[in-house]
Amino acid sequence: MISTEFMVEHSDWNVNILYTPELMAEFRQVVNVAEGYFDKHGYKMRFSNHFFDQIKLKRGKVGLYTVKELMETIVKILKRGMQFFKGKVPGTSFVFYDPHTYIFIAVVRSDVDNYVATTTVRDTKWTGEGQVIRI
Repeated sequence: MISTEFMVEHSDWNVNILYTPELMAEFRQVVNVAEGYFDKHGYKMRFSNHFFDQIKLKRGKVGLYTVKELMETIVKILKRGMQFFKGKVPGTSFVFYDPHTYIFIAVVRSDVDNYVATTTVRDTKWTGEGQVIRI
C-alpha cells in the first residue's frame, strides 16, 4: 500500500509557475470526465487533492504534464490497469506507468469497487512504494 509518510515526506518541492490556475482547472475538468468513465465501467475512481498538488510541482526529469497525455494515461489505466485489482482486497495498491507519456499514477483500492488515485509523477523512474505495472 502507498504510505501516507511517502506523500508527506515528498510534498515540499517548489511549485512550477508554468502550471497556471487555468491549466490546473483543465486538469481537474479532464479528471472529472474520467471519473464519469470509470463510473460507467463499474469503478468508483476518485483523484485526491494530493494528486493535483503533485502535478504542479517541480520534480521529475521529463517535462510538464499535458492535459492530452494525462487523459491518455488515465484511459490506459481504465482499459488495461484496473484488471489487476480483480480478486484483490481493499488496501491493495498499484503504480501504473505509461512509458509513452512517462506518467506514473498510484491507485489504491479503498473498498470493494472504490479506488483513489493518490499521487502522480512524470519521470523515467518511480522511487516510491508500490508495485509498478506498465500499461
